[in-house]
Amino acid sequence: MFTKMKAEDYAFVHRFLNEKEQALFRKMTEADQRHCVAVAEDAAEQVLLPDQQWLLTKAALLHDIGKGDCSLLLLDRILYTIMVRVAPDYLASLRLSLGKKSFFTCRRQALYIQHNHAKRGAHLARSIGCPEDVVRLIGAHHGDREDHVNMRLLKCLQDADRRN
Repeated sequence: MFTKMKAEDYAFVHRFLNEKEQALFRKMTEADQRHCVAVAEDAAEQVLLPDQQWLLTKAALLHDIGKGDCSLLLLDRILYTIMVRVAPDYLASLRLSLGKKSFFTCRRQALYIQHNHAKRGAHLARSIGCPEDVVRLIGAHHGDREDHVNMRLLKCLQDADRRN
């Protein structure tokens, strides 16, 4: 969570993402960027076919773009993990608020973004023309069922995300 991106990490990203994809990648926090690089490196090791490896690496690098530059606090991440287990219906009912930004409003907004980042990321990826297989993997990486998603690649992405 506290590791920094290095020159070789940026070179890795540059190899797999085009300019529009890199622009979305750069909107994430540095911690989320580093996490995505680690997930991509890990996931790519699980796949032997070059075409699938390229697809999975691209999806892994972009899988958290739905978080954007939302600076989720450690508190937000812990709270979300607890809420998934004890109040999933509450998480599903959250909406973005555009009003006054109190501490609690910001925490609620952070929970919303954490809960919906896979769908938001899929929408962003589709809007810049990412391959549909990449869009589906991004949208399904937290368990939402997507039609026509490659389940083997999805499992590799989910396992790598959990490990990293």
